[in-house]
Amino acid sequence: DMSYMFYVLPLESLDLSKFNTSEVTNMDNMFSGLISISTLDLSNFDTRKVTWTQGMFSYMYSLEYLDLRNAEFRQVKYYGNMFDDVKDGLTIIVKDELNRDWIEARLEEAGVTGNVLLPNEL
Repeated sequence: DMSYMFYVLPLESLDLSKFNTSEVTNMDNMFSGLISISTLDLSNFDTRKVTWTQGMFSYMYSLEYLDLRNAEFRQVKYYGNMFDDVKDGLTIIVKDELNRDWIEARLEEAGVTGNVLLPNEL
């Protein structure tokens, strides 16, 4: 369970390159309230077992770039408020069209505009 792991911590950067997330099922509010982080690289995250992502990136007011290029969201059942109060113009990298559609739907639910790109579109 990684829910609330970094919730509202006063961080300006975060290196998660060594994180093993292969058994994690809950990432609720994991990064919520990290108001000073502008770039978040989760390219190594294995999210195949994650079912909860509610509020995962909410209130990240400075977030401009989010790398989810290896993340998988097919098992996620609870995802409300995933991008609430994130600023418009956010660029998100995803692995394929299915994940692009899923992330775009979450942005739309939050009323946030952004660019959801595949790695070959960079």
